[in-house]
Amino acid sequence: MEVEELIQLSFLWICLIIVVGFIIVVLSSKPMEHKYKVPYEDAKKFEAIGKTDEAILKYKETIYHLENDYKQEKMWKGDDRIFSKQRLKMIEQMKEKVVQLEKRAKGYNTL
Repeated sequence: MEVEELIQLSFLWICLIIVVGFIIVVLSSKPMEHKYKVPYEDAKKFEAIGKTDEAILKYKETIYHLENDYKQEKMWKGDDRIFSKQRLKMIEQMKEKVVQLEKRAKGYNTL
């Protein structure tokens, strides 16, 4: 190989490394997805149409996501800390809702 070919090949490798690095940065900087939202909306729909067992399962799935998908909260700042407090409140509300629905499913009066 000639020197010019080596220089061209080196240039191509450098360009490839830069492109791959850019792609990694773009993909790793995506905002966090809130996976709890879909099962939460499903739970509300099931509850509204009277499908209590399905609603209970979806509320439990919501609780799972709220408890497990946010392990790196220590790195959060600003608005994310506010969400952390709201998340803890939501977990308690979901747990209370599950207890209410389980009682209703067993035929207890929830009033």
